[in-house]
Amino acid sequence: MSVSISQASEPRSIGSRFRELWRGFWGWRLLALLTVLGLAAASIGAWQTGWSDALWLEVAKGGVQVVAVGVLGGALALAWREVTARRERQSQRNDKIMTEFVSMVALYNQVKGVRRTLRSLGLDLNTRRDPEMRQVTKETASLTDEQARGFHTQMLILSGLQLEFESKVKQFGESDLLGIHTPNVVDQLGLIENHLNRVLTLWEEDGWTIREGTPLAQVSDGLIDLFRIRGHFGNGVSNPMKEIRKVINQEFFGEATKETQAALKQVELKDRKLTDRSDARGEKNVEP
Repeated sequence: MSVSISQASEPRSIGSRFRELWRGFWGWRLLALLTVLGLAAASIGAWQTGWSDALWLEVAKGGVQVVAVGVLGGALALAWREVTARRERQSQRNDKIMTEFVSMVALYNQVKGVRRTLRSLGLDLNTRRDPEMRQVTKETASLTDEQARGFHTQMLILSGLQLEFESKVKQFGESDLLGIHTPNVVDQLGLIENHLNRVLTLWEEDGWTIREGTPLAQVSDGLIDLFRIRGHFGNGVSNPMKEIRKVINQEFFGEATKETQAALKQVELKDRKLTDRSDARGEKNVEP
C-alpha cells in the first residue's frame, strides 16, 4: 500500500519541487526586473540615436544567454535535489535492513545461549562421555530442583524468542524490504520459527509435570531438536540463519573472495568436527 501511495503522489511532488525551486531562487526575479529595466533604457537610447538594429541584435544574444543559464541552472538544481533525495531514501532503507539484521543475529545468539545453558545444567545426556555412565544416567537419573527450575526459566526465554521470530516472519512477509531476496528470507525465518515451536512442545504440553524428581531422560529426549545439531538444530535454525546472513551480506558488501570463503570453510569444519563428536555420543540412544 505504501508503494502505491508513493507512486501516486510522485507527479504532485515534482510540481511542488519546481515551485519550491522557483521560490528559492529569488535572484531570478531580480534578474528579470533588471533585464526589463535595461531593455527599456536601451530602447529609449536606440530610438534617440538610431542604432536600434545593432542594439536589438545584442539584446537578443544576451536574452538567449540569460534564458539558457537560467533554465540550465534550474534543471541542474532540480536534478541534484532529486539525486540527494534518492540517496537519502536508499540510506534510510539500508539502515532499516541493517537494524533488522542485527536484531535477527541477536535473537539467534540468544537461542544458542538457551541451548548452552540447558546443556550446562546437565539436561543433555549426550554430554556424558562414558557410554556406560550415559546409559546408567539415562535409566536412573532424575531432575534436581536446580535443573527443574533452570529448565522452566530457559524455556520461558525460548518461548519469547520464538514469538520474536514469528513476528519477523510476518514483518518481512508483509513488506518488500529486500526486493527479490525477501521471499527467501521469509522462508528461512519460517523454518527457524517452526523449529523453535517444535522444541517448545515438551514444555507447552508437559511442562506442568516437569518438577524435581522427573526422569532426566524425559527432558533430554524431549529437547533433542535443540540439543542435536545434525538433522535437528542445524537444519532448523543454524542453516537458515546462515542463508539469511549470506543474502544480506552480499546485498551490502558483495560476495566474499575465494580466499575469504576458504578461510570460513576451515572455521566451519573445525566447529563441525566438535559437533559431530558431541552428536555421535548419543546416536545409539536416539531414534532415527
